[in-house]
Amino acid sequence: MTTNPQSAGILVVEDDPSIATVLEEILTGKDYSVRVATNPAEAIEAVGLQLPELVLMDINLSSDIDGIETVRRLRVDHEDLPVCFITAFSDDETVHRAEAVEPMAYLVKPFEMADVLTMVNISLAGARRSKDRPKKKMMLMAERRFASAPVGASQGPGTTPEARPAPPEVLDDKLTGLPNRRAAEREIDEWDDNTDRFVAVLSVDHLPLLRQRFGGTAIDQILFTFSQHIGQHLPDRYVLARWDASTFVVTPKVGGTEAQREVARAVAAPMLYHLRLPGRSALLRVSATMRIVYPKGKPLTEQIDAIANAIR
Repeated sequence: MTTNPQSAGILVVEDDPSIATVLEEILTGKDYSVRVATNPAEAIEAVGLQLPELVLMDINLSSDIDGIETVRRLRVDHEDLPVCFITAFSDDETVHRAEAVEPMAYLVKPFEMADVLTMVNISLAGARRSKDRPKKKMMLMAERRFASAPVGASQGPGTTPEARPAPPEVLDDKLTGLPNRRAAEREIDEWDDNTDRFVAVLSVDHLPLLRQRFGGTAIDQILFTFSQHIGQHLPDRYVLARWDASTFVVTPKVGGTEAQREVARAVAAPMLYHLRLPGRSALLRVSATMRIVYPKGKPLTEQIDAIANAIR
């Protein structure tokens, strides 16, 4: 068992020693704190001793109960415990049983290690987002109460009635947490005229069809997870922003051909996503179309809008 108190705690429940070892090595190599359990009893004991931030659970455990039932029992005392299933089984019956315990993700063996890391990163981000949502809601309600108070009304002991300052400009996207279009425009405005930098315009494929089939709530889930997926594959020297409802842009700190290749490699990796909705689910392979825009000719924002409209 490897532990790091500064990193996210992950419990791997896997009875195949070779797979458990590989998962542990890969995750500890990314500075996660990893514990391994080989059967349901060990898993339940491990969660009781120290609650993990995420559980990676094999379904077909060599035990009286399988991974799905193990999760069901864990949820009795830990209702919101985030779980991802890693399994060789993807038949309808198994998937239907797994859906009942509402996993964060469902990854089918054999898998690439990059898929595991992406799943873990996205699941942890989603779990933390859900955990922080009530706190943010309370803060927002407090801000709204303050904003609705009459100018000059008492704001508490020792305060002086005065006009409220203008609200700050919003530069982040509410759904994804990424910089929004205004933030991207600011970044582009600061470029030198002779720069060789570029903007990569990304549009998730088949969004209209997905919206028609699954609805707007599903699209929000897909776009949020897609943004996390792309962000995990991009080096720090790139800025990922949400341009409009269905389009993202990537702006590198430096330009050049190699930078274009790096962005193309990040976008080329499709995202496997287990969409979970009330009464239904689907395992989706989400990809994106990319176009490169250079700061030449027409204003760059007009070029981005034209390409976004063409590829969405």
